[in-house]
Amino acid sequence: MQHISSFYGKLSDTVFADKKTACPFDIDLMGAANNDASYVLDFRNRCFQNVSSHDLFLRGHNRKEVLRQGYNFYSQIVHPDDLALLAQIHLIILQTLTGTKKYYGEIRCFSFNIRITDSGKYADSRAKYIMVEHKLVPVFVDGKLGFGLCLLACSYIQQSGNLKLYGKDHSFFHEYSFRYKEWQKCKTVVLTDREKNILTLGKQGFINKEIADILCIGENTLKHNRTALFKKLRVRNMYEAIIWDTHSSALFTLCDCEIEEIIDTEEVVEEKEKKTKKKRKTRTSEIEQQIMLMHENGDNNCDIAKIVGFDEKTIRNVLKRFLPPKTDNDSDL
Repeated sequence: MQHISSFYGKLSDTVFADKKTACPFDIDLMGAANNDASYVLDFRNRCFQNVSSHDLFLRGHNRKEVLRQGYNFYSQIVHPDDLALLAQIHLIILQTLTGTKKYYGEIRCFSFNIRITDSGKYADSRAKYIMVEHKLVPVFVDGKLGFGLCLLACSYIQQSGNLKLYGKDHSFFHEYSFRYKEWQKCKTVVLTDREKNILTLGKQGFINKEIADILCIGENTLKHNRTALFKKLRVRNMYEAIIWDTHSSALFTLCDCEIEEIIDTEEVVEEKEKKTKKKRKTRTSEIEQQIMLMHENGDNNCDIAKIVGFDEKTIRNVLKRFLPPKTDNDSDL
């Protein structure tokens, strides 16, 4: 069994040293409310501040034992090949939260996948594993990073890593590239109304024929819509789509931020149209002045039309607008 210290370096005492900073969460109440396994990381002392009684994380161990071992407990439940990855993810999260000011106050949570043993036995290469998604919510105390609330659930993505950062703006998220060692901005999946309805009815247990009847569409149309939905969510079936929806809480509608962006875009378009109309009006005024000047100099309509590039009818209409109407006295003259 490989010791976690080989990845995290020298660990501090697993006993919580800073007695003045109390844990801001009641883990048991939160676990009961969310029906998820959860634990609190103490970033300052590198230990677990609290652990829920859910067995998805404990894997047959008791809470006191986990609190006593601190980060070393990871080596008992995490796949040996994922230990280094887990330490790297923790380091990336810490660097993002403490080293990059532009992210401060904008981060809602991180998510990543790690393999955990499927039994209460110690982790080794022969044990069975399940892929578990960790959602880590950073908590700042007096303006400094203090804790990380971790919520655990079974993942539909069967690949370790998959580190993502979610901000307050739901229209996009950041995914970490371990190859290029940087955060890359990605658009959030936005479902159409029909896709939302199909997913909602699927969660309620309706089969394809029943969903098609409820939505008043053909089964072939439903099959096409389901295929598009699964492709968009990067899942293989309705079961994985339901897990995606449950874990991501992502039956998305346009958030306030996106609406503001659309309004800003419309205002920009209107402003451009106004400027274009103003330019056209200015250009038209210049041409009209040129036509009037040529008329006053004695040029006939045919010559004016050739010089300006308009037809004679347009020239007559311009002159009619600007020249005073003829009176009877003018006709007699």
